[in-house]
Amino acid sequence: MKEAAKDSYQQSWQGRERAQKYEQRADLVLPKRQEMLSLIVQLIPFERDEPLRVLDLGTGTGIPAQRVLQDFPGANVICVDKSAEMLEIGCAKLAEHGDRVRFVRADLEDPAWNNGLLDRFDAIVSALAFNLLTDGAKQRLFAQCYEMLEPHGCLVFSDRLRAANGAVDRFYLDQWMDFIVRQTREVLGKEVTLETATTRQRSLDEAAGVKSATLEDILAWLKQAGFAQVACYWKYFQWAIFGASKVC
Repeated sequence: MKEAAKDSYQQSWQGRERAQKYEQRADLVLPKRQEMLSLIVQLIPFERDEPLRVLDLGTGTGIPAQRVLQDFPGANVICVDKSAEMLEIGCAKLAEHGDRVRFVRADLEDPAWNNGLLDRFDAIVSALAFNLLTDGAKQRLFAQCYEMLEPHGCLVFSDRLRAANGAVDRFYLDQWMDFIVRQTREVLGKEVTLETATTRQRSLDEAAGVKSATLEDILAWLKQAGFAQVACYWKYFQWAIFGASKVC
């Protein structure tokens, strides 16, 4: 049953309809999503007119890249994701930016995901993508990001965390599900119980293979990767934004 659920999730996630639904309803299910996206861009420590090379990991439909392209008119962005349908939507959405943006299909769980990419970037960004990677893949990815950044480069990303304490983790989940229940009522005009929302989310997490790490682990892994300055700049229950620089 578990394998069937995972197969079903992969098929639905990679399908165009599922990708479009995510595009339309992400703000409905993710608290403070727009705030997170805005802060990721704000934390890129360069002047707005600089000709930056930026890498967007797990770009989905290209929302993080879109923010970068809009706020940094001299930037070029490479978007990486494993979903062909997500990339198709992102490519159409960002077509107006021409050759300033390029899309690459690759699985970040694969150690060779970065084969053929540029050697160095000024900034690497990501929005809520790393929680789908195993702990080992996260550590490897952080090390790869360190090597792919210019000496002045930075890594900025948001992610979904797991609390080190089980009771706190359950509290985080309850707060999130309460948000979804309220949003469903206020935005869609539909009633859903907290129990139903929780059961559905746990099923989706299991099918997706969510592997969230703790805040403490992520900070430690960034330091182990070689970053001289690491910080959690923002946190709202299980959602957080991290920044890491090669220089202090």
